Amino acid sequence: MRDYGLIYTRYWIDPEIMRASAVAKCIGVYLLSSPHTNMIGCFRLPMAYLAADMGMGIETVSEGLAELLRAGFATYDEQSAWIVLPRFLKWNPIENPNQGKAAVKLFGEVPANSLVFKPLVLAMLAFGDKLPELFKRRLETLCQEFRNQE
Repeated sequence: MRDYGLIYTRYWIDPEIMRASAVAKCIGVYLLSSPHTNMIGCFRLPMAYLAADMGMGIETVSEGLAELLRAGFATYDEQSAWIVLPRFLKWNPIENPNQGKAAVKLFGEVPANSLVFKPLVLAMLAFGDKLPELFKRRLETLCQEFRNQE
């Protein structure tokens, strides 16, 4: 859990977010700043947690989250209840090598068979310049495996 985090100010003028409902916009802000969020923007979030924290019904938060998923703001795996925000590391970059080591540890907790795994790998490669070099090479290898499957 983080004590604070950044909410990218351009969030509010992103074309997809501008078209979203007020509920979806609030859920987006929640995902960027909730107590479940971590430094890599990929964490376990059962829908019941989201509903309880937002003070809304499961159906309401499910509909709002579905809007964000369609907009590409997040990827959610219902079976494992893991979520990833692909642009999170762009907005909340890893600032130093020590944070990079902590990010590697968090990455190790993400289930490799989850729908969030591939988008997380791509995000960490795109925005993880402070990650350890050996780990980045491992991510590049994983990306090659993704290409071979398609």
